[in-house]
Amino acid sequence: ILGCSASTEACSMDTEPNRGMVASAPDEVDFGAIMELMTSKYTVDLVDRHVAAIRKLCKVCCNGFLLRHLEALVELLYLSVDRFAKGQDLAQALCDFTR
Repeated sequence: ILGCSASTEACSMDTEPNRGMVASAPDEVDFGAIMELMTSKYTVDLVDRHVAAIRKLCKVCCNGFLLRHLEALVELLYLSVDRFAKGQDLAQALCDFTR
């Protein structure tokens, strides 16, 4: 994909003693707020904010998404790909989705 860097950022891991576990995906992710940001007539053209929101989502959920997030995640991905196909510069956000 255009604009992807060759290296991937490492996800932060829980390194406290006696725990040794990787942090899980957050239970509550506000996909509605991201969709509102991307579809509102007031913010639809703020592509930099869209990219930042998607990248933050991917960073927060760097260990994966929960199954209950799948429907909203697919909707967000379809919207992002559609916007990318129409010329919006969402390449970096789409790269983060695939990691």
